[in-house]
Amino acid sequence: MASRILALDLETTGRNPESDRIVEFAFIELDERLKELGRWRELINPGVQIPSEATAFHGIRDQDVLESRPFSHFAPRIQKLLSDSILLAHNHQFDLPFLHYELVRSGQPGLRVDHPAIDTVTIERFVNSHKLGPTLGRYTGKVVDGWHGAMEDAAATVEVLRAQLQEHGEKLQSVPTNLTHKVIDMRIQDEIVRPSVRHPELLPSGGFEWIDWGRKFYRGQDGVVKLAFGKHKDQPAAEHLDYVEWMLNAEFAEDTRQAARALIESSRSPRS
Repeated sequence: MASRILALDLETTGRNPESDRIVEFAFIELDERLKELGRWRELINPGVQIPSEATAFHGIRDQDVLESRPFSHFAPRIQKLLSDSILLAHNHQFDLPFLHYELVRSGQPGLRVDHPAIDTVTIERFVNSHKLGPTLGRYTGKVVDGWHGAMEDAAATVEVLRAQLQEHGEKLQSVPTNLTHKVIDMRIQDEIVRPSVRHPELLPSGGFEWIDWGRKFYRGQDGVVKLAFGKHKDQPAAEHLDYVEWMLNAEFAEDTRQAARALIESSRSPRS
C-alpha cells in the first residue's frame, strides 16, 4: 500500500459526476505522519456555464474561469498523483466519482472503484456530526464562514483527520495516533483506509461494495452481485440477464456497461 496520503477537495458545476464538471481542485500531499509536503490548486474552465446555484455555494463565476485551462490539461499529472496515493477527503463519495469521470473524459484510465481512501466523514460518524464546518470548529475552534474553496476545504479535512486521530484513537481502537508506514499497512488498512467503494454504514447487515462508479451494481455481504436500481432493485443480477443486456445499449456510464458485460460473460461461462 502507498505510504503517501493525498488530501483533496473539488468545487463543481453541480452534483452529478456523469454530467457536471469540476471548476476547481485542490490537493495537499502528506507523508505517513500527516506532515504536509506540498499543495496544488487550480481553477478549471469546465467548458459549460456555471449555474447560479453552484456559484452561490462556492463563489466561482464564469468570468473567474474564463482564462483557465480545461481539466484535460492537468489530467495526466492528476492520474499519476492519485494512482500513487491513499486519498483523503471529507465525503469521498462525492469527490472520487467526479475525478474518475473527468479523468476518463480526458483519455486517462481513471480511478479503480476500490481505490483506498480515508474519509473523515466515516470517522466522524463514530463520534459526532459529520459536516465539515462544525467538525472543524469542534476540534479546533475555527469558524468557517461564507464560501469555502477547494484548498480551504482540503486543508480543513487534514486538520480534522489529525484531530480525530489524536482525540479518538482509543475509541476507534484500530486508529493510531501517528501514521507510520507500518501502521498504515498493518492496523488501519481495513478499518480506516477503506476501499473507496465500501460503505458499511449504509446497510444494517454490515454493508456492501459498489461494483461501478455509476452505482448500478453492488456486491452484498453474501458475495452476490445485485442490481441497485429499477424494477429488479436488490435482486441478483444473474437472475435478470435480459435486464442487464438492456443496460448495454441504454444511456449508462461506460464503466457501468463494462460491469454489465462482465456479469453477462461470467454468468454464461461454463462452470467446472
